[in-house]
Amino acid sequence: MPNGFGKKVLSDGSWYLGQFITGMFNGQGKFRWSDGSEYEGQWKNNEMKGLGTKKLKNGMVEIHGVFDGNSVNGKGYKKWKRVVIH
Repeated sequence: MPNGFGKKVLSDGSWYLGQFITGMFNGQGKFRWSDGSEYEGQWKNNEMKGLGTKKLKNGMVEIHGVFDGNSVNGKGYKKWKRVVIH
């Protein structure tokens, strides 16, 4: 079981870069899904838990806040990227 800082690449191309405790994502880290979406922030037992930012794959929405159970729980906000169409 790895402990410390490292990188794990999954079979679908998704990856995690950050802290591990007994082989699980724990502490500060960044996860990028194979579709390009990503989360950077705090982890506990392989779940997004604590302060973090999730960016959706198209780059149009960022979600900042306190995560629990892999979703924002409590205070947070969404930021939409402005698109100008001519």
